[in-house]
Amino acid sequence: ILNRKMKSLTPGELRWVTLATMIGADSKVLFIDEIELHLGKKDQKTLLSILHRKINYDGVTLITSTQNKEILSRIASVTITLENGRITSVRSSGKKNERYRNNRGKKR
Repeated sequence: ILNRKMKSLTPGELRWVTLATMIGADSKVLFIDEIELHLGKKDQKTLLSILHRKINYDGVTLITSTQNKEILSRIASVTITLENGRITSVRSSGKKNERYRNNRGKKR
């Protein structure tokens, strides 16, 4: 991918370039619209693994949209459902940040 022109990339390759740029920017908040867009199941699993580490070890907040409830169940701590542009539910999964949970009770 490094030696190719952007216009020659497939939609999936272009998506990875975009995601890598966003994830590598060392931001505290990531906005990813349609998280699964142009990614196969294997690539989705890889992305979710990367995002899981960013969320739980780097303290990054992820704001995303998806229609895939399986993806949400793997990474979301709070799910906000929209219908016709209106919030219809707000649900907490009960998940806490793993880093917080693992460090709780330790002196700093």
